[in-house]
Amino acid sequence: MSDELFARLKRLRKHVDAPKASIAPNSQPLPDWFKRRLARADGDALAPPERTKTVGEPRELTPLANRFGSCTERVARLAREHRHGDWRLDEALDARGEELAWLAGDPALATLSLERVLFLDIETTGLSGGAGTYVYLVGLAGFVDGAFEVRQGFARGPDEEAALLADVAERVRACAGLVTFFGKSFDRHRLQDKMRVHGVEPPFAERPHLDLYHPLRRLYGRAFDDGRLGTLERELCGVRRERDLPGSFAPAAWFDFLAGRPHLLEEVFRHNFDDVLSLATLAAHLACTRAGVRVDRSPLAGPAGARASALARQAAKARDWTNALAWLERAGDVGVEARFLRAQVLRRLARDAEALALFAELALSRDAVGARASLAAARLAGRARASEARVSAERARELAPRTLVGAESVRVARDAEALLSRLPS
Repeated sequence: MSDELFARLKRLRKHVDAPKASIAPNSQPLPDWFKRRLARADGDALAPPERTKTVGEPRELTPLANRFGSCTERVARLAREHRHGDWRLDEALDARGEELAWLAGDPALATLSLERVLFLDIETTGLSGGAGTYVYLVGLAGFVDGAFEVRQGFARGPDEEAALLADVAERVRACAGLVTFFGKSFDRHRLQDKMRVHGVEPPFAERPHLDLYHPLRRLYGRAFDDGRLGTLERELCGVRRERDLPGSFAPAAWFDFLAGRPHLLEEVFRHNFDDVLSLATLAAHLACTRAGVRVDRSPLAGPAGARASALARQAAKARDWTNALAWLERAGDVGVEARFLRAQVLRRLARDAEALALFAELALSRDAVGARASLAAARLAGRARASEARVSAERARELAPRTLVGAESVRVARDAEALLSRLPS
């Protein structure tokens, strides 16, 4: 073993047993697919798939240096018209910030131009936080001087992580915003945690950040088996990866490299490279979802009914009742929850007779929707139709503790009881 390699492994062992912080403490709950990836990455239940391994440093690395030390990077430039799946990368440039802001529910994105953002994806030695987890590969891509440039910063050992993170911080600070996939819950937190460990000032505060996972999950989460990037890029953008190395094998690839063993880092670089390209095409797809067609007027891939139903929910959340009803009509009959939303929207539009008829129909089911619809029907019938209102309120009071949970169960039962007390016998 060389003296240099021995020194690297010694520095690595100093941190291996460090306590792990919980993942993204202030983020939203982790989805099941991410928990499964966490279990694979932090355990050794799966063996890596058969691949051709390489020895030594990854190819085409160029050195980087700053006041925190040195690291390396690999840079590739693609034509803006480069096709990734069924989409050209430059289709992302047609995305309007106001559209992204509405779809993501984030007003900070209203002025965002995808021509000036960085598409970011990282590879680490684990998905948990703490000093023992290393960020060793960071993909940053964007439109630069008429091309799509992909920079993959790489730390050849634990001693190069600080310089890598300092370089990332400088580039992020200079961009207009970020586009990630699940990055608000994972990538940003891992980078911030490790930057603070090394004394690098994190650049993320008040920076517009489009996390594609959340709006795409709202649009298509009920249509696909999971919300993974691989699922969405395949179904929405026609991306078919050949023999892609799952990200859960990235930690072992870096540790094999550190130990001087044959490794799969070239596969990890390719996986990360494809990830950042998919961020651009998925952002382009997201921006077209309300139009339902791409800029060239070709149809948008993905289940149109599920998309329309989700857009109706988003419009209702924004209290845009007219457009919510229009989206529901496009969605067609996509389940009881969409029909319940339709009844709510009709009520908001003062189409009370239609709303009451639909609430009454839904109230016949003895499930959670039935409990909610029973209370809504009772309220809408009111004193003018007291006997009908009483029957619906009694049904809501009965169903609430059986079909609803937590605070909603208590609230519906309480409101039904209060309504009954005001109705004539």
